[in-house]
Order: sequence, then C-alpha cells, then structure tokens
Amino acid sequence: MGNKIKGDSNIQNNGDGDIISSSFNNSPTTIVNNWNLVENELSRTLIFDCLQIFNDSPIEANASYSLIDPAGLFEKLEKNYALKYKEYALVYSEDFNKIGEVIRDFNDSSSIVKKLIKVFVDGFDNENNGDENLKVLEKRVIKIIKSDERYEMQYDEKLEEFVISFILYGIYKCKILRNPNET
Repeated sequence: MGNKIKGDSNIQNNGDGDIISSSFNNSPTTIVNNWNLVENELSRTLIFDCLQIFNDSPIEANASYSLIDPAGLFEKLEKNYALKYKEYALVYSEDFNKIGEVIRDFNDSSSIVKKLIKVFVDGFDNENNGDENLKVLEKRVIKIIKSDERYEMQYDEKLEEFVISFILYGIYKCKILRNPNET
C-alpha cells in the first residue's frame, strides 16, 4: 500500500509504481503506472502524429489566405450557424490551443491549414448550415487520417476529439467558414 497525501481538493496515492490523482471539482483524472498512461486530454504525440499524417496526404495545398482581419471565433461560428461547434469550442479550447502549439513544430505549418481549407471547400454545400458543413469536414478528415498506414488503432478513442479541435483551430485562424468581416 502506498502513502495517501491529501492536498488542495485532490488525493494522490503513491506506491507500488502507481500514481493516481483525482480532483473533487470535476477536473480530469490521470492514472499513471509502470505500464500504462490514461489521459483525459489529447497528448502532444497524438496531435503531432495525426497532423503529420494529414500533412503527408496527397491533398494539394493550393488554398490562399485572406488579407481581411478575421472575426472572433464565437462570432464566426454564430454567423455561420455552427452553434454545435460553438459548444465544442467551449469544451475543446485547451485542445485546439495545444494544436496551435504543436503545429508550430512543423517546417511549413501553413500547408497543413491550406490542406484543411481544401478539404473543407471540396465538401462545402451552400444548402447546408455551418454545423452540417463542419460535420462533412470532420468525416472527411477522419477518413484521410484513418486510411494512412501509420494510423494506430489506439488513437480511435481520441481521433474525433483531435479532428474537432483541429477544425476549431482552422476556424480560429479564420481559414474555415465564412469570415463575417468579408461581407
């Protein structure tokens, strides 16, 4: 049996190679032991691997960037009728910020965003609202990543979370959906 240490709203059990930390305020629980790591948020490795797979896909990165200042994320989601993704932005904000950090590790991170734009534009339907168009994009990005031979099945549990966060990053950078400032 390990030692129990009680701190500010958490308990940590130390011993036998296990560390268990849990918070009473509904924060993520992390279990670490000698054989396994279970996380409740996206790991930098998963983000990097999925971005690498997406970047290596045969999608042409020929999209262009607008020179008009982007609207705020929530304004853009509202104006494009993407209210479900507005809720996702509240839940996944840490993850899409982490994607922004990891994407900087790539030599040409703009090609990743340009490919995301291309996949979005190719699946865009004027008859759909923002949520519907983003769901199409989500499915297309998942298919691209899962079809790569380097994709690991262990990512299945977190792939949808990664893709939603990746799309939110693209929206935040004002490369996905219509920019209300352009009209």
